[in-house]
Amino acid sequence: HCHPKLLAAGAGVRAELGTAASAAARRGGSAAQPALRRENRPVAQPGDAHGGLPLSQLRPGSNPSRAPTPARKSPRDVQINTQLRSAKSPVTVLEVIRSARNGTGGLNSINFATALHRLAKLTSVQQSAERSAFFLAHDRPVRRLLLEIRTALPTFECNQLVACAYACSLITHGPTRQAFDDIRELLFAIGPLAAPLVSTLHSQGMANLLWAHAEADVQAPELVNALAPVALRCIGEFSIE
Repeated sequence: HCHPKLLAAGAGVRAELGTAASAAARRGGSAAQPALRRENRPVAQPGDAHGGLPLSQLRPGSNPSRAPTPARKSPRDVQINTQLRSAKSPVTVLEVIRSARNGTGGLNSINFATALHRLAKLTSVQQSAERSAFFLAHDRPVRRLLLEIRTALPTFECNQLVACAYACSLITHGPTRQAFDDIRELLFAIGPLAAPLVSTLHSQGMANLLWAHAEADVQAPELVNALAPVALRCIGEFSIE
C-alpha cells in the first residue's frame, strides 16, 4: 500500500538524484532528522515471522539471480526467533540478542531482521520521552546490533532487507545522534543490495523500501532508478490509505 506522500517523495528523490553515483550521495554526510509525522507512514506493517515482510509480498515464482541462499533454520534459530517475536519490551529484545550471542552460532539473517523489526515496533509505540530514554540508556547494544546487521547484509534475502529498512523508518525518531547515523549507514548499504531484487516485491515492499529512505533522508539512486520502472508497471497495485 502506498501513501501519496511516498510517491511524491520518490518523484522528488528521483528528480534530485538523476544519474548521480551512490558514492556521491554518501559524501553528503548526515542530514538533520526529518520531521515527518508518524501517522503519515505507510499503514501496512510487515509481519516479523519471516524476518519482517510476509512471504506473500514477494511475487510468485520470483527467483532473482543475485538473491543469496536462504538461511538455514536450525531448531536453535527457530527458538531465538520465537523469543524475539514474543518479547514484550525492547529491553527483552536486547536480552534475547545478548543471550544468543553467548551461545553457539550467534544469530542468522532471519534472527537479525526479526530482532530489528521487533525492537522498532516496540519502541515506536512508546511515548517520546520513554523512547528517547531507552535509546540513551541502551545506545551501545543498539548500535552494536545495527553494525552486526550491516555486516551481515550480503546474506539477507530480499524480504529481510525490506524488513530491516522498514524497521529503520520506525526508529528514526528517538535514538542518539550516533545511532541515527548508524541507521542511515544501514540504509545506505541496503539500497544497492535491494535494487536488483525489487522486481520480486509487491507494492507494499516497494513502498516500505522507498519510505524508509525518505524517512531517514538517505539518498539511494540505485534503488530509486531500479524501483521506478517496476513500480510504474504495477502502478495498479498501489492504493491510497
